[in-house]
Amino acid sequence: MTWRRVMPLVLAVGVAACASPATSSLPPAGSLPAASTSEGPTAEPAVFDFARTAWRVEAIDGQPLAVGAAPTLTFDPREGAKGSGGAFSGCTSFGFEWALDAGRAQIRPQGVDLGTCSGIAGQIEAAFLARLVPATEYSIAGDLFTLKGPAGQIRLRRDAPPIGDAGRAVLDLLRTGEWRVMTAPGIAAGTGPSGIRFGDTRVLATGECGFGGIFRMVQGAGVKFEELGWDTTEGCDAAHDAARTVLKRLLETATTARLGADGTSVVFSGPNGEVVLGR
Repeated sequence: MTWRRVMPLVLAVGVAACASPATSSLPPAGSLPAASTSEGPTAEPAVFDFARTAWRVEAIDGQPLAVGAAPTLTFDPREGAKGSGGAFSGCTSFGFEWALDAGRAQIRPQGVDLGTCSGIAGQIEAAFLARLVPATEYSIAGDLFTLKGPAGQIRLRRDAPPIGDAGRAVLDLLRTGEWRVMTAPGIAAGTGPSGIRFGDTRVLATGECGFGGIFRMVQGAGVKFEELGWDTTEGCDAAHDAARTVLKRLLETATTARLGADGTSVVFSGPNGEVVLGR
């Protein structure tokens, strides 16, 4: 099983049309949903691993967007010199290839079905894509990620609890390496899923009894798992399949996450009990 990707859509409008400098602008100030106008710290070039990170557009050409209206980018692990990922334009989901290295940027959508939305959502989509495709450079400053090119710039914020928050400490540990179920109510020893990997917003268990889905760490160490599931039970014996089903129920009802007492494990807690993940 591989990291879940948003499948490319049929290319209805040539992406090349978005690659030239934009001739249209965002709607007049005040017509977009309001959001914070803080620019954050000055961006500085940095070496950064984008694999399994998720970002939400905060501003286009300095004009802020509300969270509910903002496009998103989610990066899958790099494969060689390039990587892949999934995006939401404000109207449409699509896949993309990316190459980000030493301040140089290249993001190429795999398929975008334009014209499916009207009004502000359609205008945000057009403005986003018109600046995303021709972007040639990027910078990172903390949780701010800026893409720049001849058509303008896009400022994105990491889709994660802020640096220094308890939830961020849990997420930072979860993103390192692979995990297995150590203890959980209703799961016999040795039957729980293993090879579990986390990104900013995605979770994946590899192997014949694997699963995948979406999760979010919330500021203050809250957690929410959603869309957990698997494609098939083929090759997964009854005991391991039952354990996977129990784990799904436990995670979907979990409300908090914390570091274990040893500092190397993670505990998800909810009304149905605790799931302890370890190495």
